[in-house]
Amino acid sequence: QPQPQSDLGPSQPRVATTAMASDAALRYAPRIGAQPASLAIGPGEQKLWAVVGMDLDGLTTPAVTLRYDASAMEIMDVSFGPALQIDPRVPPVATIDRQNGLIRVTSTNDQPLRFNSGGEVLMLRVLGGTPGDTPLVVDIPELKNGNGDVVVAAISGGRARVQ
Repeated sequence: QPQPQSDLGPSQPRVATTAMASDAALRYAPRIGAQPASLAIGPGEQKLWAVVGMDLDGLTTPAVTLRYDASAMEIMDVSFGPALQIDPRVPPVATIDRQNGLIRVTSTNDQPLRFNSGGEVLMLRVLGGTPGDTPLVVDIPELKNGNGDVVVAAISGGRARVQ
């Protein structure tokens, strides 16, 4: 019996909509994921870890949420990349819950987050913690186009190995 898509590992692409999509459709679908998919980091070492997107022009989402094991890695700060449209008068906000390993990016103007074509969406400054592996799970509730239609997308996370 196949596993539900929500149970796929963090490095496996999953469809960000309830509709099933063919492999061919996903090949040309918008994509968001951690780059690199696998990050090696030492305890107490800091590195930048990017979340990048492709083919996102004009798409929107209510929020971007990332989850990780807070004992293995700490997120020191989050910066926004050029793939995320930013109005300097009302920039989005990234809330980091270090205790529960949760990052939530939302707008501050009651509008959805809006994407540009592609590139870095977020840059995470991470600090290695306890040795071990931690997934970086990227959750995007849904991507919509300018007509308000839900768009099938390939969303993948990553894995950090602290050693």
